[in-house]
Amino acid sequence: MTENPYVLAIPCGTGGTGRIGVREFYANRFLPNIPPDLEFTSLSLTFGQDRLVEEMVMRLTHSTEMDWMFPGVAATGRSIEFAMVRITQFQADKIANERLYWDQATVLSQLGYCIIRWQRPELEARLDF
Repeated sequence: MTENPYVLAIPCGTGGTGRIGVREFYANRFLPNIPPDLEFTSLSLTFGQDRLVEEMVMRLTHSTEMDWMFPGVAATGRSIEFAMVRITQFQADKIANERLYWDQATVLSQLGYCIIRWQRPELEARLDF
């Protein structure tokens, strides 16, 4: 890691800054709260001079509270699947930062926390609460 790294989950604003903050995020928020069936499927991986961009599909059963991803949402037991993008930037061959992106509305709808209404009725996705 660089001297002042950061990690940020953009959709919910969680993460950490500095070596201590990044370590705190991974050691106390992220790693202890990963569901046992978590699965990543890489769709594409792009390397640049100082960064790596990976598009992936994340699948899991929301069997544990995941405050780093869904702050304030208790485990629902629902299975979810969604696209995620990770951008990792390097400085002098060390990780400088990591940013994670996903569509939080899609995820929350799969968890039963919001309803997505489409303009075309035949495409409407409604969840029973």
